[in-house]
Amino acid sequence: MKNMINSKPALAILSVFFTLMIANVQAADLVQFSNGNIADADDVNANFNELETRIETISLTPGPAGADSTVAGPQGPAGAVGPAGADAVLPVGADPGDLFYWDGSVWQLTLAPPVTAWIKDPSLHLCNGVPTWSSSGCTVYAIGDKGPAGGFVFYVINGGHSGLEAAPEDIVVEPNNLLFCDDPIPDAYFTAIGSGQSNTRAILRVCYGGSMAAVLADRYSLNGFSDWFLPSRDELNEMYLQQSLMFYFGPILVDDGSKTQYLDPFRTSSSVYCCTNQPWKQNFDDGTFELGTMVEVGVRAVRAF
Repeated sequence: MKNMINSKPALAILSVFFTLMIANVQAADLVQFSNGNIADADDVNANFNELETRIETISLTPGPAGADSTVAGPQGPAGAVGPAGADAVLPVGADPGDLFYWDGSVWQLTLAPPVTAWIKDPSLHLCNGVPTWSSSGCTVYAIGDKGPAGGFVFYVINGGHSGLEAAPEDIVVEPNNLLFCDDPIPDAYFTAIGSGQSNTRAILRVCYGGSMAAVLADRYSLNGFSDWFLPSRDELNEMYLQQSLMFYFGPILVDDGSKTQYLDPFRTSSSVYCCTNQPWKQNFDDGTFELGTMVEVGVRAVRAF
């Protein structure tokens, strides 16, 4: 025994046993050894088996979770380039004032009003979400409608936002008075629609006074509107063509003190025939034109809007 204790292997074994002896045990009791006791092989094996069992059944308590990393990971590779989109197809304007607008789905084109001198200074309005050039706001007029001044619309352009309206009645004239003077009026030879106002101004520069037809039309006023004029030949013809949608052009009244009615169906225009210096007049019964300055010829003023 003394030789075993003094040997190095024996001392190592005893050191392990002494270390294990100081642990708190909660399962089977370990065999206690002390210096001088004999280490039986069975006791040593039993101690080793018990220690192995305890080690294998140790429960570990996890520590607190570490903080999340704030370091960003590497950027992934770029995705593939998609196919090119189709080119946008936009409407094309042709005149100054044409403009594009977005209607919520596609681009649309708003056309500028016709370039005519007689349209009343059109401005841009937003009508139901659509930019619109108009001199009468967002109101749309049709032939036969009451116009802005209370006359009857007989000609429209610009989608019904501009046009011509005729006074609702003939201008009463005095009998036996010429409606035109005898002086040449070279600037009143125009017959097209839109030339009535310029013809009227040309006549007024030459023969202003009395019961001249241009004077009567120029002095006419209705509902606060005083920008009336004598219609050109083509404007007068539009009135004739549309009279069934407006009103009946009845006999012409002539103020002779008793309101005598002359049954002459003619109305006069502001278009002067170049060679005779006489205005064109139109029969509203059959649409025919004649030249002349007869007093019975009616005067019907018109205005542009």
